[in-house]
Amino acid sequence: MQAENVSPNAVTYFYCIKACINMEAIDKGRKLHMKMVRDGFGKDPLPAGMLMELYAKWGSIQRAHNVFDELPVKNTVLWTTLITAYTDQGFYEEAMACLKEMEAAHSSPDAITYVCALKVCGNLGVLEKGLELHSKTVKSGFDYDLILCSILMDMYVKCGQMAEIEKIFGRLPLRDVVAWTALLSGYAYQGQYDMVLYHFERMIEEGTEPNATTFLIIFTVCNHAGFAIGGLHHFRAMVEEFDIFPSIKHYNSMVDLLGRAGQLNGAADILDKMPFQPNIITWETVLGSCRIWGDVCLAKQAYECAEKLDGYHGGILVLMSNIYANNISE
Repeated sequence: MQAENVSPNAVTYFYCIKACINMEAIDKGRKLHMKMVRDGFGKDPLPAGMLMELYAKWGSIQRAHNVFDELPVKNTVLWTTLITAYTDQGFYEEAMACLKEMEAAHSSPDAITYVCALKVCGNLGVLEKGLELHSKTVKSGFDYDLILCSILMDMYVKCGQMAEIEKIFGRLPLRDVVAWTALLSGYAYQGQYDMVLYHFERMIEEGTEPNATTFLIIFTVCNHAGFAIGGLHHFRAMVEEFDIFPSIKHYNSMVDLLGRAGQLNGAADILDKMPFQPNIITWETVLGSCRIWGDVCLAKQAYECAEKLDGYHGGILVLMSNIYANNISE
């Protein structure tokens, strides 16, 4: 294109910067930014929005904010990109400040804006603002959007409002696996494990198949409730009935479940059957169980395996030291 003396326009820069994001080419993106400014497109909202995404993805939120500040006109997409950048990096106070600025500028939020804003409310525990935004989503006609409803449910969970979650869930015209999983996650977060298992059975009875995330919640619940046999049953069902290939997170959950229940041989059996190599979390989990039950022999094996993965890992070292200390004191 350059060889033929064809000048790039805003759309060209948009797609070139998008390619830099996909290729993880931050340096090329910076160079494009400089050229974009020289060519007079630095204040064009189309490539500028993509440039904000580029900087935000690599943690340069201040650079993303600087690009935003230089724009004479800020549309909904740009505001949402900025709020999303702060939210994804965990800067919830800053995201909330941007939301308030957006409202003051009378820029109308879209469904994606509401998703980010409700995430912020949940993480900050600001129920009053969350209620206000919920009301606005209803007025804007987004109250039946499944993704938005799932985020709403998550926000109410973190604010301890399970009754509101049941209301939202009950009004959904279609209850897909995302909605069901959000409901289960809510009850799990509140420690109401019996309700998680009850609604899990309801979910299956109503014909919605659980996914990998759903089963992670179920394993966590079985772990905290001490349902080792139930956890094993659900693990088999996940593989045999629902044809879900377990990830290392699922295997680690099962190792933790059996280990905490004192079934260390069962945990070791799970390790032997894993179709991939255990990671550092696996061995840390095994050591945690060995500390509870005083199994020094298995702990030594786990520690040696962990050392091969990570020569120095503070958490592993502390666990092994505690196991030895407990063994000596006994």
